[in-house]
Amino acid sequence: MNIRARTLNFIKQVRIKLRPSPKMLLEKIYFGNLGLQPKCNYWGFNRGGPIDRYYIENFLENNAAFIKGHALEVNDDRYSSRLGGTRIEKIDILDINPLNSKATIIADLSKACHLPAGTYDCIILTQTLQYIYDLKSTIRHLYRILKPGGILLITVPGISQFIHKNDAESWCWRFTEHSLRLLLEEQFTPQNIVTESKGNVKVAAAFLYGIGVGELKKADYDFKDLDYQMVVAARAVKSEEKLKGFIHHLGSLIFQITGQAVMELGGTIGTFGEYCYPGL
Repeated sequence: MNIRARTLNFIKQVRIKLRPSPKMLLEKIYFGNLGLQPKCNYWGFNRGGPIDRYYIENFLENNAAFIKGHALEVNDDRYSSRLGGTRIEKIDILDINPLNSKATIIADLSKACHLPAGTYDCIILTQTLQYIYDLKSTIRHLYRILKPGGILLITVPGISQFIHKNDAESWCWRFTEHSLRLLLEEQFTPQNIVTESKGNVKVAAAFLYGIGVGELKKADYDFKDLDYQMVVAARAVKSEEKLKGFIHHLGSLIFQITGQAVMELGGTIGTFGEYCYPGL
C-alpha cells in the first residue's frame, strides 16, 4: 500500500472514530433534586396547592357566565359562590359523607333517584367522577336533575397521582377527552357538549412530583400537548325534553277526564319516565 492509500485509509478510520454515536446524540438529563420520592405526596397542598387547580379554575372562570340560578356543587360551594355572584339564586351542596356539615344534600350520585328531576340551572362537578364506579348511572342522574337548558360543568383527572392509603378502594377511573365525551354523549346531545384537555409533559411531571401550583410559570401551563392530558373538562347543556312534557300533559289530561285517583297514576307514570328514561 503506497503512502497516498495509507493516508486516505487513516483519514477514513479517524472519521469513523469521530462519528457521534447514538448515545452521544442524546441530550444529557440532570434530575437535580428530583428523585424517587415526590416533593409532596398530597398533590402539592403543602407547597402552595395542587397544580391541577390552575386548569380547573381557569376552565370554570371561562364558563362563569353559566354559573347562575339554582346551582349544585359537590363538597362545598367555593366555585358557585365565588364565580356565580349575583347570578346565583340558590346553592345546594351535595356530599356522600354525612359528616360534612356544609352539605345540604347527602347522596350518592350514582343512586340519586330521590333527587327531584329538572331542579338545577347549573351543576359544578370538579374531580369527582373518578371516585364513582357506576359512571353511566351518574351521568343519567346528572342529566335528569338539570332543568331543560341547564348546564353541567365538569372536570376529571387524566394524568394524576392517587394516594394509595386513602384512595385504594375508592379511586376507580382516569379519563381522556375522548372517553369523557363518549360518556356524556350517552345522555347529552353531541352538539351540546364542548370538551377540552389541558397539560403537557413538564406540568404533568411537576404534578406527579407534588410541586406546588405557584412554582411553575404561566407559559408552562399554557403550552398544550394532547399527548399529556392532565385535566379534562367539559360543558354540557341539557336539551329541551319534548317527550317528558308530553307525559306530564298526558297526566293532566287524565285528571280532567277521570279525576284525582287516575291523576296520581299518571303522575307515577311521569315519574317513572323521568327516573328510568332521563334522556327523553
